[in-house]
Amino acid sequence: VRQGECLVLTGESGCGKTTLIRCLNGLIPGFYEGKLAGELFFRETPYEELEPHEISSHISTVFQDPRSQFFTVNSTDEVAFGCENLSFSTERINENVGKAFSHLNIGRLKDKNLFALSSGEKQKLALASVYAMSTDVILLDEPTANLDESAIQDIRKMLSALKAGGKTLIISEHRLSWLDGIADRYVYMAQGEIRQIWSAEDAKRLSGNELRQYGLRSLCEYDFSLQPDSTDDGENELSCQGLTVSYGRQEIIRDMTFRLFWGEQGKIVGIVGKNGTGKTTLAKALCGLLSPKGGTIALNGKKVTPKELCQSTYMVMQDADYQLFTESVLHEIQLADRKRQSKCHEADPQIITEVLNRFGLEEYKDRHPLSLSGGQKQRVTIAAALAAGPDVLVLDEPTSGLDGRNMHNLKEALQEIKAQGKLVLVVTHDAEFLNDLADQTIVISQTEEVTVNRREKRESPLKGILNYATQRKVLIRISVVLSVLSSAFGLLPYICVAVLLGRALENQLTPAWAVGLSLSALLGYFLKYYLFSKSTLCSHKAAYEIIRNIRCAIMKKMSKMSMGAVQEKSSGEFKQLVIDDTDRLEGQIAHAIPEMTASILIPLMVFAYLLFVDWRMALASLGSAILGNIILYSMMFGRGEMMKEYMAANGNMNATIVEYVNGMEVIRMFNQTASSMGLFKAAVLKVRDVTTAWYRHCYPYMSIGQAVMTSSISFVLPVGAAILSRGAVTLGEVILCLLLSMGLAGSLQAMIEFWQDISAIYEIQPRIQALLDAEELPVPAEPKHPEGAGIELKDVHFSYGDAEVIHGASFTAKEGTVTAFVGPSGSGKSTLAKLIARFWDVNAGAIQIGGVDVRHISLSELSDQISYVSQDNFLFNMSLRDNIRIGKPDASDEEVEQAAEQAGCEEFIKRLPKGYDTGAGDAGSRLSGGERQRLAIARAILKDAPIVILDEATAFTDPENEDKIQRSIDRLTKGKTLIVIAHRLSTIMYADQIIVLEDGEISAKGTHEQLLSSSQTYLDMWKAHISAMDWSISQEVTQTC
Repeated sequence: VRQGECLVLTGESGCGKTTLIRCLNGLIPGFYEGKLAGELFFRETPYEELEPHEISSHISTVFQDPRSQFFTVNSTDEVAFGCENLSFSTERINENVGKAFSHLNIGRLKDKNLFALSSGEKQKLALASVYAMSTDVILLDEPTANLDESAIQDIRKMLSALKAGGKTLIISEHRLSWLDGIADRYVYMAQGEIRQIWSAEDAKRLSGNELRQYGLRSLCEYDFSLQPDSTDDGENELSCQGLTVSYGRQEIIRDMTFRLFWGEQGKIVGIVGKNGTGKTTLAKALCGLLSPKGGTIALNGKKVTPKELCQSTYMVMQDADYQLFTESVLHEIQLADRKRQSKCHEADPQIITEVLNRFGLEEYKDRHPLSLSGGQKQRVTIAAALAAGPDVLVLDEPTSGLDGRNMHNLKEALQEIKAQGKLVLVVTHDAEFLNDLADQTIVISQTEEVTVNRREKRESPLKGILNYATQRKVLIRISVVLSVLSSAFGLLPYICVAVLLGRALENQLTPAWAVGLSLSALLGYFLKYYLFSKSTLCSHKAAYEIIRNIRCAIMKKMSKMSMGAVQEKSSGEFKQLVIDDTDRLEGQIAHAIPEMTASILIPLMVFAYLLFVDWRMALASLGSAILGNIILYSMMFGRGEMMKEYMAANGNMNATIVEYVNGMEVIRMFNQTASSMGLFKAAVLKVRDVTTAWYRHCYPYMSIGQAVMTSSISFVLPVGAAILSRGAVTLGEVILCLLLSMGLAGSLQAMIEFWQDISAIYEIQPRIQALLDAEELPVPAEPKHPEGAGIELKDVHFSYGDAEVIHGASFTAKEGTVTAFVGPSGSGKSTLAKLIARFWDVNAGAIQIGGVDVRHISLSELSDQISYVSQDNFLFNMSLRDNIRIGKPDASDEEVEQAAEQAGCEEFIKRLPKGYDTGAGDAGSRLSGGERQRLAIARAILKDAPIVILDEATAFTDPENEDKIQRSIDRLTKGKTLIVIAHRLSTIMYADQIIVLEDGEISAKGTHEQLLSSSQTYLDMWKAHISAMDWSISQEVTQTC
């Protein structure tokens, strides 16, 4: 490959294009395992002589899905990330990042949230990030797979600019039409070999038949045919009326209305539009995967629910990984075929074979789907859709990663489905695919983004905070009164001095007056600071009570929220809210509220007195305050956005700190110290930069404003002198006004400072209230009490967000029996167990304990009924004794030690320096995973709940510890209703009932012997388990010998 050349790798899916890219960028053999023969050279230097950082300094890669290579959440940080890894200087990083945004014409993407970018914008950002690294070679793997025509042209311009700048481009691509004018050579690969190399001119001469023989896409550009179908008849109809779909408060589809008719001949409808217009959202709504916010969807004139749509439709998603669940390609197709069988069809192996052959998947039928290439995965999901035989088939970007041969195969398959009288909806950017295929086209145009803002009458944040004072509210009132009196007595020295000067100037000052006024001034100073100390004492007591109550309220709220709602926020966000933000409230409550009240009332009283003396001097006394306020408030412009940026940066820093500390073991193990430290450093520097920017903005205003605020005498003195010269006032009154105006300025300055503190309450309280207003698990108005410890699930459905993961699960676990959940990873075992413990509420159906729906049992009673032992157990920062006592807070030391002995903990606890009183933090590094597990079992034994749920309790233990844990479990579960999740089938052979879960559904249930004969899935799992045990034994024997 010559320098500055653009080389295109093309060929059918699975021919080795991506593998070759991985060889060129050093990921093979550096990351992906396998056998590598032959040699690779960069500038005549063998790759094996180059360190990974040397390769990455010359060669960079843009992956097919840019999300997989993003490491930050900010676009500018992401472009700088690669430069930081290459240890560029700060000046060079800033220069390169600036050039990347300007030269590639994407300046509008600066400082954007990555999650808010479209697919095209993410691809452009990925290009900018490698451009900033200044590498000589750029590798691109399917860069246009998910882009619309407009975004493809933008990428084309960017690559043209890169090539013109001398960059070497190697592009793996199926869609070839957009490369005209950029590509210098085309390399055709098949079965891991390079079969042909064409120049750009030779490639253009290839005929359509030759391209089809090679399995390649066209080199000519196609335009969408957007002629609407005029047919409005047919016995079948799919319609939308006023359809509105939103994610949170952002409306993606707004008031959409259309009608589609089709008859016995079927119909294929193309849905086209730019990235981000809502095509995929519409597809999900039509398949029942998203619930509309407004409007209706009707099928054959009948309004249908999302659940009913799911039964009549099938969707092939844009990202194939989301739809691959089983252990082999064949099982994927068989799983989809069950949907066809559910409509009273009999199983037909011939259909499965035909589908596999149609898409060239027969040779891969025993392969794990996730081991296939991107194009092969796409073919598997499409083949599964055809096997399902739905009435309405929806495909979202079905040609993403498809080569020319399989694109034509898909076209033919969709035509056959159409001929069966089906409706096929195709969401695509691929005009070549839709050409001569679609009978009708729906164009979704770019609409203005709509954000729904509901203005609700909310309680004042200040009042909301003070509500947490409870019995301490009286202390706040006392504090305010004392603060006002303190400020009032603080004016007494000024009045005494004014009177003393007036009498001295009028020759009326006697020794008695002088002593009396001096003592009065001293008394004023004493009372001012004495009352201030008492006021502060009262306000601090109230402040600490408020902070305690807020933190308790947050913790109590979190205990009532579903686990899903809690897990949406990072630990850093909770730390900032519970620790940092509430700590900030202490100063505002203890000082700002009482002292600001005094700072308002005292100036009002002084101003009233000045008005009584002379209105002109009263107005003059306000001159410095007004001018100073104008200067100070000028700095507040833009404060809201800067404060939001500060809070976001601070929350990110907290989350990064928690993640860095908790993940230290992983960071060191995988030698990611520099990378992780870089993320932490970037988060800290972001807080520093935001804070510095704010202070740099504020200091000029604050310096000038405060200087002006305290210069009231410069306004009052000229006015007072002029009035005095006319004889309108006495000299004593002028002196008194001068001194009082000086006190007035100080109070006004304090009021301004405290107002800034009060504004912090208005920023923090809404965030606290938002958490406290979050949806929680409903509490029954009249709780019912379960009778017994039997468990029954009735048609349970549950979703994480929009994706349903449990589909109609039903079973009964009788009291005192053992029920085991088995199945592949991700089949829903842990989710089902957590639903029984009511970590979440089901979307449909019911879970009953002792004949009572768990939603009708109080949370405290339900907690008493269930002991839950997970595979990852947390030890609190307290003694081991207290960690065990969590199971029963009022347990005696003897009971704790007895439970520990039954769980087999005593032997290792006695080895610790302080025994049971050893802190969990001190013992943490000394406890193995099995010992931690036994501590968790000791908790459960002490709790003595009638229902025990064990979620992979022996997952990470060695055989010796597993035996000890198993004996602990036997003691724990004796006579109780036991739900156990296990991958080691030998541990649940004697369970009263074994439930086999597959893809969120119960595929079989029975005893071990029954399932060996009735469930193929369980039989396969048992054989795999036995073979693994045999291998382990043979290895041990070999080592012993």
